[in-house]
Amino acid sequence: MRKITILLASLLALAAIPAWAETIDVSDNHGGSVMAYDARWAAYATRGVDVRIIGPCQSACTVLLGHIARQKI
Repeated sequence: MRKITILLASLLALAAIPAWAETIDVSDNHGGSVMAYDARWAAYATRGVDVRIIGPCQSACTVLLGHIARQKI
């Protein structure tokens, strides 16, 4: 019984550790194919990435705003 209690306590402790989010840097981006950007940012959104925009983000790059939650940018 003691081993089970220790195992459960260990699992709960691990569950409490926050996961580190992946950060995608967008820098000096001058656009591109809207379809390609849409697919890319949809995939990033499902992974829960954070996004850091550094410098210009023009044209199709703004598609990320439709996929990535505001608090993740």
